[in-house]
Formats: sequence, structure tokens, C-alpha cells
Amino acid sequence: MLKPVESLSIAEMVVYPLILLANIFVCLRHGISRQAGFIFLVIFCIIRIVGAGFGIASGIHPDNISDLEWSAILGSVGISALLLASMFLLKRVIDEISDRLPKHPDAPESEWIKVIRYIPIVGLLYRIVSRRASATSYRSKFLQILTLPGIAGLVLCINGGTEQTSSTPSKQEKGKHLVEAGLIIFLVMYVCLVAMTLHTATQIRRIPVGEKRVLVCVLFSLPLLLVRIMWSLIAYFGHSKTFSIMNGSSHAVLVRAVMSVLEEFIIVIAYTVLGLMIPRAYDHHQGTESGMKMAEQGVGFRQQGDYRGRG
Repeated sequence: MLKPVESLSIAEMVVYPLILLANIFVCLRHGISRQAGFIFLVIFCIIRIVGAGFGIASGIHPDNISDLEWSAILGSVGISALLLASMFLLKRVIDEISDRLPKHPDAPESEWIKVIRYIPIVGLLYRIVSRRASATSYRSKFLQILTLPGIAGLVLCINGGTEQTSSTPSKQEKGKHLVEAGLIIFLVMYVCLVAMTLHTATQIRRIPVGEKRVLVCVLFSLPLLLVRIMWSLIAYFGHSKTFSIMNGSSHAVLVRAVMSVLEEFIIVIAYTVLGLMIPRAYDHHQGTESGMKMAEQGVGFRQQGDYRGRG
């Protein structure tokens, strides 16, 4: 008879390869770029497939505890990909309603930008973000900056999970703290995502009809993301065995399925269907390319001081 963890892993192994194929098609349709957001869904599906493989292996080889551990580790890091996918979908909407034109290559930098460049950490973040040509507003740039802590949180969770598989108590404790740090980063990212989404929703009258579906989809995902993050926080910061990622009992697996797996599945399906429905971003709003053409023709500004728009 199959164990609960093994049954859940088999279900994921059946579903996610199909979703992966659909998202590969979506990425090819929208462009294989993290700016489109859909590439993170591909990464998420791969994480879930590999994690499900370890979960199935843990049932076949019950004496090999590392299979169950890696299944739990991969099960806890997928939230980062969903957060990043949500942020870049929101960025797409923000770029649609932004009045700010991309900076012309020959335009002089303002004095405050020159000062920022020489601030150690802030200057590094600015240089990283300024190379991303798709950002047309300050809110877009802020969402792009959040990619860095998102990746950092992912690395912390993976590294921490690896440390927890050690037989040394000190390393296990260190690994737990690393995962907790990663989860706190994800929580901060979520709060920023909620604030940015709600602020964008106040400008819904300016959003093109087609892009309203993107905003609605992100709004729909917010409570699901919250439940998913809360499950992880309770699992690591709480002391309940029911929420323990290493607990393979029927009750614990059921809680995980209801508070984690189900939410992830609904979000991925919603984003995948959205990707199949909406047009490519440049099909209806030329974004950076059209803005740059306007800039080259002298439309909207003559010098740096003429740039106007909303961030």
C-alpha cells in the first residue's frame, strides 16, 4: 500500500509534466525571458517534478531518509518562483499604465543619479536594474530589485535544507536558521507584492482591457500565496508535528496538500491559462522599443529634465 507522501508525489508527477509542457509553449509564445514572468513557472514545475521524484523514491527505499529530506527541501523552495512570476506579471501591468518613457541613450544623467552610483550597495543595485531595458517606471524598477532577495531567499532555503540533512546537530540548527531567514525574505516580498498590487488596482481605469485580466489573476493569487507562505512559516517557526515537513503521517500530508500543494496548483493553472489567453506584451504596447523610437524622434522630451511620468 502506498504511503501518503508517496501518493501525493505520484499525483504531482502526473500533473506537473503536463503543466510544464504547457508553460514551455507559453514561454515560447511570450519570449523566453524572465521579464515575461512565465519562465518562473517552468522553473517551478521542474522543482515540483524533481521533488515528486524524491518523494516516490522515499516510498520505494524507505531506509534512505535523504530521499524524503530532499523531497521536503524542494517542496519548501517553490514559493520563490511563484512570487517572482507574480511580480513580473504585475510589472507587465505597471508598464502598460506608466507614462514614463525609457531613458534615451544620449540623455545626460541627473545629479542625484550620479550620487547614487557611488553609494556602495545602492549603486550596485542601481547598475543591475538600469541594465534591464524593460523597466519604464520606478515601480517596475522596484519589482526588478526584488528579484535579488528572491534569489537570495531561494539559495538560503536550499542551503539550509542541505545543512539540515547533516547528522551534526550544530549544522542542523544552522540549516534551520538559514531556511527561516529565507522564509522571512519571502514574507517581505509578499508584503511588497500586495502593496504594489493594491496600489496598481487603484489605477484600474487606466489599464487596457486585456491587461486587466493579468491584474485580476495576480489579485486572485494573493490569498493563495498567503496561505502557502503561512504553512511554511508555521512548519519552521512553530512546534506542531502536524506542520512538520518531515512528518509522513496521513494527517500531516493532508494538511500539506490543503495548505501548500493545492494553492500552488491553483496559482500555476491560473497563470498558465492566463499566458495562453493574453497577447505578447509588445503586440499591444510597444514598451521600451516604442518608447525609445519616440525618444529618438524627440517626442516627449528634448533633454533629461523633460522626462515626465509616474513611477
